[in-house]
Amino acid sequence: MWTLAGAVADEPTTIKALTNPADSPIDLQILDAVPFILLTAAMIFVIARRRQNIAEEVILPDGLAPAAHGRRVTGFLLDAVITAPATYAIMAAWFRHIGPDSDLEGNVGTALALHSWELYWRWLTALAVYIAYHILFEGLRGATPGKMIVGCRVVNEHGQRCSLGAIVVRNVLRVVEFFPRFAVAPILVLVILTRNRQRLGDLAARTVVVERRDPNGTTANPPRSSDPGNP
Repeated sequence: MWTLAGAVADEPTTIKALTNPADSPIDLQILDAVPFILLTAAMIFVIARRRQNIAEEVILPDGLAPAAHGRRVTGFLLDAVITAPATYAIMAAWFRHIGPDSDLEGNVGTALALHSWELYWRWLTALAVYIAYHILFEGLRGATPGKMIVGCRVVNEHGQRCSLGAIVVRNVLRVVEFFPRFAVAPILVLVILTRNRQRLGDLAARTVVVERRDPNGTTANPPRSSDPGNP
């Protein structure tokens, strides 16, 4: 019978974790730490490679500037709402594994710590859908619907349209940023501290989320694909 690692036999639980009780606790700790170590190494590698560019301002064409924090957050929330039905459908089984009175409800990090691998793969599948959504719209339109609504788009560090490869790189690195143990801290820290408000994915792909600005510094209408000179 499959049980929670370290669970007391006479205590009922509503979590269906997939840990074999025959597994060594040391082996389980190593298995649990591997994704964290690999993703942390990837994050450190990207930051080390781009450390000289973090504080440098990119030279964008006239009329474009790195998008303000408020626009970035609003666009992010709008995209989260748009993708929520698909991602929730994938994760719906979670709530059948976790009882309404459990302290684990809605806590991906705790589920991973308990080696509930079924929930882990459901989380990864939901994230893959979220990433595919961004790659599709940013590859075709240069912006997701959320970004378009708030007047932002993704360009390279020269202000030109991104290559498909750059779009894929900036979005695949969301696996690092959204890993439950990081609690989206890489996004918050880097967007706030970097000169051009770049996520980890932006640093790796050399991309920037921009908005249109008038010469006097005020925000203008969002860039359109039909505008002359628009990337």
